[in-house]
Amino acid sequence: MKKYILMMLLFVSSFCSAYTQVSGTIEEIYVNETGAVAIKLDEGFTQQAINECATFNGYAGNRTADPALKSLLLAAYSSKSRVKLGVNGCDGNWLKITDVRGY
Repeated sequence: MKKYILMMLLFVSSFCSAYTQVSGTIEEIYVNETGAVAIKLDEGFTQQAINECATFNGYAGNRTADPALKSLLLAAYSSKSRVKLGVNGCDGNWLKITDVRGY
């Protein structure tokens, strides 16, 4: 029974990961022909966010982003509005953007 409980805890904890939010104004935006999008914030990223991705290269992005996410990022960049990003882990060398809120 103890082994069963331990295995369940290990299995469930493997699906739990950190989630961090960072805010700022988009300084630079990158989009490629396959639909990937990446941004740099003018304020940079917090150490907590940087710790999400060991290979972090200064960008947060998503290689398979939904068109709505890309549209919001582009609109925020064009209008110099602030965004709040939810980041979780890596997408290559980028912090992986999981959600965005403009304000």
